[in-house]
Amino acid sequence: MSELPENWVETTVGEVTLPIAKINQTKDVNKKIYYIDISSIDNKSHKVTGGKSYTISEAPSRARQIIKSGDVLFLTVRPYLRNIAAVPKSLNGEIASTGFSVLRPANEIEPQYLFHLCISTPFVNKLSGIQYGVSYPAVKDEQVREQTFPLPPKNEQKRIVEKIEELFSQIDAGEAALKKAQALIKQYRQSLLKAAVTGELTKEWREKNKGKIEPADKLLARILTERRKAFNGRGEYKDPTLPNRPNLSELPKVWEWTTLDAVTSFITSGSRGWAQYYSTEGSRFYRVGNLNRLTIEIDTEDLQRVSPPCNAEGLRTKVSKNDILLSITADVGMVGLASDTSEDAYINQHLALCRPVNEKTAEFISWALASDTTQRQLNNKKSGITKDGLTLIDVRNIFVPLPPLKEQETISDLLRLALSQLDHFHKQMILTHRLFQAERQSILKAAFSGKLVPQDAKDEPASVLLDRIKAERASTSNKATKSTSKQKKPAATSPRKRVSK
Repeated sequence: MSELPENWVETTVGEVTLPIAKINQTKDVNKKIYYIDISSIDNKSHKVTGGKSYTISEAPSRARQIIKSGDVLFLTVRPYLRNIAAVPKSLNGEIASTGFSVLRPANEIEPQYLFHLCISTPFVNKLSGIQYGVSYPAVKDEQVREQTFPLPPKNEQKRIVEKIEELFSQIDAGEAALKKAQALIKQYRQSLLKAAVTGELTKEWREKNKGKIEPADKLLARILTERRKAFNGRGEYKDPTLPNRPNLSELPKVWEWTTLDAVTSFITSGSRGWAQYYSTEGSRFYRVGNLNRLTIEIDTEDLQRVSPPCNAEGLRTKVSKNDILLSITADVGMVGLASDTSEDAYINQHLALCRPVNEKTAEFISWALASDTTQRQLNNKKSGITKDGLTLIDVRNIFVPLPPLKEQETISDLLRLALSQLDHFHKQMILTHRLFQAERQSILKAAFSGKLVPQDAKDEPASVLLDRIKAERASTSNKATKSTSKQKKPAATSPRKRVSK
């Protein structure tokens, strides 16, 4: 830590926080409590946004720590996820998981000063650097309390908190405006896709090219002929089920409703058990996280790689150019078009691979799947007891609009141009959000080095403050010890009641 102002003191979190009381889960088993655990914390806003009601007998074994207004909850599991929150007045006296380090500021410490220190990047990074364990990396409560605490005079703590909140409120206003703009872009994107897949986007184009366009029914007839040929040698051919047009929304006269099955020669899903084939330098392995609904491009930044076996199963799930990928479990309806086949790629079991009969239709069909019109179909088709998902039969029966081929090309050109501009704005907003986050941390850095507000020579030195805090801690510890000794009873002869987990 940088050199502190003259009237500050460098101490530890443990030296400025008080002991925490815990409930006895063998007593008052019918008493109702409100329980705060990891799922109760929003790690973006750093607020408690939920909780669950239990009787003590029903509560999880971790429901032990009695919290008070102003306490800071610092989750010790995976500290880098920043599950940190201040306890509001509405939760005073409720119960928190033992997975939290509950930091209760002494009376001489401004609660918000402690809270802002805990959400600062240096504080979190220091703890993340000493976490232990692999599956559930964590730190110990005592390690949190061992962290450095720059202690200013009491009055300066108040000035610092006021300044932080003033500056943060300005950033909050900027971020609120940014979220509205992002929502508008998302809304406009979906409106654009809707216009594209209903024919509204190319209405004027059709008027200009009236009589020159080959209707989509002829295109569909050719596709069905090619589909039958492509099926040759792969078992018994089954005609696709075509939609009953009167039951679907109206399309331009030269368009046709069809099904995904009718315009594809091959639909399959990925294989399970590919973990044994994971490698660091193998082929691409596409998962749900590589797809999205904002664009049909496949995200290759966070790729799992595999070295699959050279057998029929490997070939079945291998991605070819212009294959359409669709997520069918987990986050259903994410879409990707395999336009880049510079590397071999395969899919996992959460994706369906759809191979268009005519490659020139692949881009438009991908846009159609990403549109709200088709997404509503997917939501209606979801099924399953433990989680929502689609079967391959569901995928084959998805209705998609089919414009004339030339119009598809025009739609794709117009969409790419408009969406590229939206993507530019979206990237600028992401950058702005990062700048806001960096500005917050810059403010906190200045605050805890004594550079955010001026010092006042009239303020009582922090060293005197620390002496009073030590006395308060000693008094609180003595009271806790006496209270515990009063509660002690002779060993019971009957077995202890088992507490429900």
